[in-house]
Amino acid sequence: QLEDPPLVQFSAPLHFGLEGEDVVSISVIRLGRLDNPSAVRFETSDASAVAGLKYEAAEGILEFQINQTAAQINIRILQNDRWDPDLDFKLQLVPEGLVGARLDKHMSMTRIKIIDDDFFPTNTYRECFDSGDIEGLVPINLYKEYLWSCVQNPALRKNLMKFLIAQQVSNFCSFAKMLANTFLLDVILSSNPPENLKFGMSQQQLLSCLVLITMLVFAGLHLLNYWKLTHWGVAGFATRKLQVALVRKFLSYNEISRHSMERGRLINSLTLHCPAIVERGLMSALELCHALGLFMNIVLYNIF
Repeated sequence: QLEDPPLVQFSAPLHFGLEGEDVVSISVIRLGRLDNPSAVRFETSDASAVAGLKYEAAEGILEFQINQTAAQINIRILQNDRWDPDLDFKLQLVPEGLVGARLDKHMSMTRIKIIDDDFFPTNTYRECFDSGDIEGLVPINLYKEYLWSCVQNPALRKNLMKFLIAQQVSNFCSFAKMLANTFLLDVILSSNPPENLKFGMSQQQLLSCLVLITMLVFAGLHLLNYWKLTHWGVAGFATRKLQVALVRKFLSYNEISRHSMERGRLINSLTLHCPAIVERGLMSALELCHALGLFMNIVLYNIF
């Protein structure tokens, strides 16, 4: 046991890595007596960046030889074509397994910020954005790329699937309601109903069953709409994602760039433009899917 073991710490509290780079190197320095070897254990942990999506999780033991003052930890940055804000994760030096050294209380953890190199909504028109030639962009194609970027987001995709299924369940209930109204007129309220459609029950019993089923379906649809609004908030999730991304991008600028930007533009983008993109873009597409499903049900009803 050393009486005054050397101090081991990161060289900086914040490091940057570009998404296009394969590896980001983090320097760990050793201060104090260097006449003995040292070893320290390190591990990564998620913050806004998630291991397996933005970076490769790592852990291990970093060793210092006699008279060695610095060592490198290499973390692999994962490349993808999905646009994200600048995300970060943590790299920590942990006290478990510490040999011949002591940790600095404030510099035993560093954050690695991953600078995203993708364009919004996708990289399809990367060359146009790079060159500044946006006049040649076709709005409908850009709109399709935005929808595709929403589908690519894992968390949003899960809620989108639930939302679409709920819409089609509502459409099916509308189709069933049209059949029920036909059954009501042709069988229950008819003076001479077909015996093969009475299922061995009287018209009063059939009416009671139809009322009960209608009430159950109404309650189920009400519960489904409640879950759509409170648990599958597609519009809120998509809007929040854009707003958070803009704020993260803004905070990643240097001080000169931030001061040169008009605050009113940022506020308008957050409060007006982000909700408008989601409402007129994503939600309009969902409403179109709902209308197409309802149209198909009407066609099927008229066929059968």
